[in-house]
This record gives sequence, C-alpha cells and structure tokens, in this order.
Amino acid sequence: MNGADPTKVFIICYNGKPIGSIQCALYDNNPEWKKAYGFADNLAGIDIFIGEENYLHKGLGSVIIRKFLCDIVFVVYDVNACTLDPEPENKIAIRAYEKAGFRSIRTVWNPIDNSWAYLMMIERNTVCPPISVL
Repeated sequence: MNGADPTKVFIICYNGKPIGSIQCALYDNNPEWKKAYGFADNLAGIDIFIGEENYLHKGLGSVIIRKFLCDIVFVVYDVNACTLDPEPENKIAIRAYEKAGFRSIRTVWNPIDNSWAYLMMIERNTVCPPISVL
C-alpha cells in the first residue's frame, strides 16, 4: 500500500472519551469488494468498532450508526444506499444494525477475507428522510 487508501476512519467519542471507531468507503474506490459482493451501483460501506468494554451492549451502536449515516455518509458521499457485512454468526452486531434500520440482502462468500459475509443495506430515505420546506 502507498497510503492512498480512500477509506475514511473516524474516532467515536462519548462524553469526550474515545470509545471506538467507525469507517466509510465507497465501493467504486474498492472494485475488488464491489465485484466480490456483486454490486452494480456505487454504494458506501461502513464498519463500526466499539472497543471500550463499559460501552458495549448499551444500545449505542445503532444510535451512532444512524447519526454517522445522516451526518457523514449521506452528506459527504453521493450514494443512495450504504452496506455492512458482518459475519453471519455475529448476532449481536446484526441486531444492532437492524435496530439502525439495515435489512438483510444476502449472505455471500467473500473471497478477499476467505469468509462468509451477511450483507445488509440501508437506503438514504429510510434513515435520513428529506426535510420539507413549507
């Protein structure tokens, strides 16, 4: 790698304390992932990690994801949908993503990581509805 990875990584802070990270990348900037997952359109993909034990299993993941989608993903990137790809056995993560509004689209073999991926997607208008101006 030459340091040109277009993935943007953000630190998650809660009450001023760093508790994890969340990242976003465009599939058009990662053609091997786009091909592996069979996407035709350009989509954003995100991943979240809460690393501070005291903040796990508190319902923060879905809240953080929704805010990140509305404030960053669907504002900065010109996409109408976003995906996640947890391991199919990671039921806790999948439940948090469902609470954030993601829905399952399919389980696929990921040849890059040599593992199965449970693909989930959310569309811009389901999480960040347009604002009506009177």
